[in-house]
Amino acid sequence: MTHSAIKFLRHHGYIKLNEKGQLVESEPLAVVADAQADKHIKKFHHQALNIAQRGLTEFDVDERLAQAMILPLDAHTYIEMVGMIREFSERIQKFAEDHAQVDRRLYQVIVHLTPTGGAKIGQLKKSQ
Repeated sequence: MTHSAIKFLRHHGYIKLNEKGQLVESEPLAVVADAQADKHIKKFHHQALNIAQRGLTEFDVDERLAQAMILPLDAHTYIEMVGMIREFSERIQKFAEDHAQVDRRLYQVIVHLTPTGGAKIGQLKKSQ
């Protein structure tokens, strides 16, 4: 009974595991205006990238996985790639839910699709 109660509370976001693997009460959800939300999301992403950067030096390769690729994308293949990433994210979320009861170490997964330069997709045709 206790196990199913904990699973329910974790699934619905009432409790979570902290960095030490201990169950703690989740922070209350705060709703903010779009401009503030964008600022908070950028801060969260920046912090996630900092964790990834630290992980490259603090953990051995048998404890982490890092992959990077450069892909040539046009407007159509960009949309297709975003769809693939969203599907992958949903699979990871389901995986995390299905394995919530396992004793574990916390890991961070980042998928970061960012232009490396060049003109914004769709602007090449306009300027030619």
